[in-house]
Amino acid sequence: MKKNFSRLKNLFLVLFIILIIFLLKNKLTSFFSSKTPQPFSSIKKESVLKVVVISNEKRTEIYQKNNHWYLKKENIEFSADKERVEKIIDAFLSIKKEEIVSQNKNKHQEFGINKQQIILNTKDKNYSLFLGNQAGINKNYVRIDQESEVFLAENFNNVFYPDDFRDLNPHLIDNEEDVNYLEINFNNKKIILNKKNNQWQINQKNVKKEKVDFFLNSLKTLKANDILTKEDNLTLTNPVFAVKIKENNKEKSVDFFQKDEENYYIKTKFLSFIYQINTTEINSLKKEEKDFFE
Repeated sequence: MKKNFSRLKNLFLVLFIILIIFLLKNKLTSFFSSKTPQPFSSIKKESVLKVVVISNEKRTEIYQKNNHWYLKKENIEFSADKERVEKIIDAFLSIKKEEIVSQNKNKHQEFGINKQQIILNTKDKNYSLFLGNQAGINKNYVRIDQESEVFLAENFNNVFYPDDFRDLNPHLIDNEEDVNYLEINFNNKKIILNKKNNQWQINQKNVKKEKVDFFLNSLKTLKANDILTKEDNLTLTNPVFAVKIKENNKEKSVDFFQKDEENYYIKTKFLSFIYQINTTEINSLKKEEKDFFE
């Protein structure tokens, strides 16, 4: 009797183990078979040599040269906005086909898929993506090349705005921590700030570090709304104010000229172009000595 019970017990145990293995196998199979397709996951980011952005018949080609991104506007070469370019590439390569909304070619126009396109070029192949209307906070309807499927993809909302892909930051400062001297000429007064032992001073008097940090950050993050060249034939005389910066013992002089009520021009010897910047950004740089003590 005991032997029969033991055999029955072992039989149930074996059957239970087989059942568990069967269930686990089905779950694993289901998991792997339902894995979301990532059509561009095998492309290495560093292999992308060109990004083409097409919107409403405007075509912008951004290309790599000497490990930097460039574009041409009216046959003049400009540095491209590296951060924007890399965001486009990252969004493209991380696409997942997890929310397919249509497989009907005749409905593509309903999703706005007809005027906006991104093309990534590698050495061996071109990859095309058509972008449609916005769907939700951070998603767009998209279609890969000539495929029928329309699905939702993330992080493409701001691809086409603004449509100027040039690097609009004049890069007056690379690293705020490396700046140890500032000279501000404004309202016929000269302010000289020196940094000694991580403390900023004017005439050997300590000033508020956060005030200097704010000023440096304003210089570092300046962003133009246009870039002008020698061909624009600008005559710039009598700057409204000027700033000298020493960063890692390298001196940079920046002159500010008022264009009109809404814009200023900035010009330096180390920049090939003249940058046009909105007045509201420039106003934060118009400092007097008292502004660094209060």
